[in-house]
Amino acid sequence: MQGWRRHLFLLELLVLFGPCSLFALLSVLYLGLAVSLILGLVFGTVGEAPWWMGWLALVVPVGALAGVFALAELARALVQGRSRLAYPPTVIGWMAASGVTVLAGVGAFVAAQAPTALSTVFLVYLPLVGTVHVISMSWRRRLFTTNC
Repeated sequence: MQGWRRHLFLLELLVLFGPCSLFALLSVLYLGLAVSLILGLVFGTVGEAPWWMGWLALVVPVGALAGVFALAELARALVQGRSRLAYPPTVIGWMAASGVTVLAGVGAFVAAQAPTALSTVFLVYLPLVGTVHVISMSWRRRLFTTNC
């Protein structure tokens, strides 16, 4: 991808994924809470919380950060004008899949609570639309001209 199309696509990535990526980076603040909740569940110091609550608080930030890393690698390759990714496509694909899984899981919960809220639009719907667009462009070999 060259010229103005590359700049337009980078702007699209910023608009569609910017708020969700910022939210994912802020979720790192919850990692300490997640570890303490897991330890509390293991040692029985947390009251009636279900067993999966601690793991969910740990898995969501890790999956979100993996998705942000995959997105950053894609954007870096486009900005530098490379025709190949720096990491194997399988690794980037698994990181992106974990990010999409977290996005879909959190999105299902958030969209059920407030389907038309502005936060739902920016944190769920726009990133899902962007993900579909990136995947479709990758399948059509529009992002990178050679085999990665």
